[in-house]
Amino acid sequence: MRVVLVVAAAVVPRLASASPPHAIEAVAGGRVSLISHDEIVGRVAVTGSMRWNDRWHAGLRFSVDANQHTQIYEPSGEVGIWLHASKTIDVLLGWRLGYANFRFDDVVVHAFAAEHIADIVVRMGARTELHVAPFTVQTYYSGLWQLTVGTEVGLAWRL
Repeated sequence: MRVVLVVAAAVVPRLASASPPHAIEAVAGGRVSLISHDEIVGRVAVTGSMRWNDRWHAGLRFSVDANQHTQIYEPSGEVGIWLHASKTIDVLLGWRLGYANFRFDDVVVHAFAAEHIADIVVRMGARTELHVAPFTVQTYYSGLWQLTVGTEVGLAWRL
């Protein structure tokens, strides 16, 4: 009986303060591409995600990186863990894995893509969050390793 009361006391406050479980996030940012002529590419991405127990994270993302010579289309899946630094600031740590389709002028390359997730999230309201990824490194493998580095800023809406 005591165990049930302790578990209930630990779970009930978390359920009451938990964020809505589903979210849609839109981000944009700049990246330095170390793949094609060391150029800067712009990135836009949309993510649909779900949270469990206000701790575990899973999502699907589609991103497009582009400049005048290079386009990268990338669907990916992501998993992570939420860490709660304060009542308004959270940190999402995890991994994003997917497939990348590169277009360098007339050449098309297909690659495996992997990226770490280290997002700082500021709750701006009950259902709105500011997401900032201060430094991201994205790696690609298609027989050789390539990478891009950059930053992202965006908004998420909890559904």
